[in-house]
Amino acid sequence: MEIVETLGRGSPNDMRGRLKDWLGVADVEISDQALAAIVGSTRFAQKLTVVRDHPDAVRHLLANPPRAPQSALAHLSDPNTAPRAKPAKPHSVGRSALKWVRDGMKRVDDETRERRWAACMACPHLRDGATSPLHKATAAIVNSAKVCGLCGCNVRAKGGLPHERCPDDHPETQGLSRWSEPNDI
Repeated sequence: MEIVETLGRGSPNDMRGRLKDWLGVADVEISDQALAAIVGSTRFAQKLTVVRDHPDAVRHLLANPPRAPQSALAHLSDPNTAPRAKPAKPHSVGRSALKWVRDGMKRVDDETRERRWAACMACPHLRDGATSPLHKATAAIVNSAKVCGLCGCNVRAKGGLPHERCPDDHPETQGLSRWSEPNDI
């Protein structure tokens, strides 16, 4: 993944400097937690790559990193042994909508939708408010302006689509997302 390749090896401060240059946010402090999340989480690195041209979104993600795996935090003291995130496809609303149409515009069953919704409502990454025109339009359609702070999706809309996945790890069960579904992206 380009962002991990950009970090390269060296001290955490060296990696921070290269990362700030690559993301175009020289004024932002990058915490150990954010740096470890980039190195240890494919999803987080992918999200930063996707929003790279949007400094406010980059700042938001860096200020609100997911919990990094303990191995990634430990490797900050010896970055030459840090695990490297594997490549992943970036998420986009357009790609998601196209897949939904190609799959016959199917929806998840009521039980799955409600389980996903309950998980999102209890998630610490949940945000209120639809800010962009796309978010406002989606909020009007699904009657909810709740947005995921990790991926930026409207959680009511996303939770109803069979091909969508929660971007966060389950807080208690390894290998599952917060939706209690396999975390296999």
